[in-house]
Parts: sequence; C-alpha cells; structure tokens
Amino acid sequence: MYALQHNRSGFVDIHVHPPTKEFLLDSGGSQVAAAAKKFGHDIELKTIEEMLEEYSKCGVEKLVLFAWDAETASHRPPVTNEFVAKISEKFLEQIIGFASVDPHKKSAVKDLEHAVSELKLRGLKLHPQAQAFEPNDHKYYPIYSKCVELKIPITFHTGSTYWAQDWLAVGV
Repeated sequence: MYALQHNRSGFVDIHVHPPTKEFLLDSGGSQVAAAAKKFGHDIELKTIEEMLEEYSKCGVEKLVLFAWDAETASHRPPVTNEFVAKISEKFLEQIIGFASVDPHKKSAVKDLEHAVSELKLRGLKLHPQAQAFEPNDHKYYPIYSKCVELKIPITFHTGSTYWAQDWLAVGV
C-alpha cells in the first residue's frame, strides 16, 4: 500500500497494481523481480479476491487499481485497460479502475477515450520514468486535454522508481 487517504467509512489506497501474473510476471518481469529483491521480498501472486481480503483486514475499503502500459519503452506487454475494467466491474463497491495509455503510441488519446467511455475506467495513471517521456513536452498535451474533456483525474508516478533505466538510455 503506497498512499492511503481516510474517507468517512475507512481507508482508500490510491496506488494499487494487480498482484497477479499479468502485472508481476508478464508486464513487470525482471523489473518487479529486482524490486522484490531490493526490498527483501519474494514475488507472491495473489488473486484479486485474496488481495481484497488482505486490504479489508487492514481497514482499506476502496482502492484505485491501475492498468499499465509502458510497452514502447519497456518492450513488455501491458496490463490492459480491459483487464482492469473487468476486475473493476466485478468489484464495483471496492475497486476504482484507472486506465493507462502508452504516451508514445499514436492511439493514446483514442485508447484513453475508449477506456473511459466504453470500459468505464475513472482516471488515468502515467509513469514518466518507466514510460520514458517528459510530462511537460507539448506533444503529450492532447492526452491531458482528453482527460479534461472526459472530466477524469490524472495521476503521475513521480519521484524514485525501481524500474531500471537501461531501456530509457536507448531512447524511444
């Protein structure tokens, strides 16, 4: 649990990735393994139900679950918006789904609109370090404008990250 905010009835974790094969192994791969090693943990796959039970025991009643798309920079498969939407729909009372778009893809704005309008995701998560982009570069402003149009929040992962910078050195 990264960041907790208290609401009237409990806590909300506003930064959650699925503890599933799709994120921890397929998308995260060696980067997640390196982070687990750095922090002295093993990678432990869980079902969404197991994750929610764990959160409930800690008094966390809602969580924001992120999709993940850093495919251009990482050459790893995304945790798709469809995957997160399916989970969010199943656990509507507990999970708030946020989309991810790869800002380098020409389809990013269209992908975001689909994620919000069709899949009913409720925000956008971007990770400039892992996605290898500068958030203040004007070429990404259409993504931000679409968020304004759709009336959704954007969260930017800032500060340090365990994602190796080796793929970033190559450039996108």
